[in-house]
Amino acid sequence: MRSVIESMDSIYDGSRRLIEMRELIDSTQSILDDYINTKDEGVVIMSLTNGMNLMGIDISYQYIVKGLIFIIAVAFDVRSRKK
Repeated sequence: MRSVIESMDSIYDGSRRLIEMRELIDSTQSILDDYINTKDEGVVIMSLTNGMNLMGIDISYQYIVKGLIFIIAVAFDVRSRKK
């Protein structure tokens, strides 16, 4: 009887470890996705800045345009998280 209980305990411990490993993998994947998204967003903003510089747009207007883009992005993010 004791070996059956020990076997069940070891199965439980093994499954618990698998669940913990899966949670770790999920959190690591989430961090990696956040990093990639942030990098992509930085490329978009830098491309926008370089384009406006090449067009000769005054720096004040560049700040206004980038600020509006950030406001729209935050509003879109908040709205998409509500659903």
